Amino acid sequence: MENLFKNAWFVIPARQGSKGVKHKNRILLDYTIGQIPVSLMKKVIITTDDDSICQRVEDTSIRVVRRPPELAGDEIDIKRVMLHVIKTLQLPETDNIIMLYLVWPERTFEKVEEIYKLYLSKQLDSLLCSTPSESHPYMTFYARS
Repeated sequence: MENLFKNAWFVIPARQGSKGVKHKNRILLDYTIGQIPVSLMKKVIITTDDDSICQRVEDTSIRVVRRPPELAGDEIDIKRVMLHVIKTLQLPETDNIIMLYLVWPERTFEKVEEIYKLYLSKQLDSLLCSTPSESHPYMTFYARS
């Protein structure tokens, strides 16, 4: 398995200012990290501005990239965040980034492996995974009184 991911990094964006559920990234972090095999922990990078998250992983082989305030807001383009990670760690241009959003707890590492194999076999430039919506977004709105 390590050979499959030799040119890959698992990047977990986990900023402090969660919308909706306070500290949701702190809550979901352990589950996401727990899905990654121990043998691949040295390939995990967390990009964060949250001191609590930094402290939780400081005695592990997980790398942390401290996110500056200008990359930690609600409206920040995730591409800018990934470019910051690449530049900070000087990751090779030929390496791949597997971004693991914390808000998808149904994800399993077996699925990550399956999708990464597809990505490699098709020689894709990028690949985005999603799940179909169970309802139309208009059904999520409500009137305020």
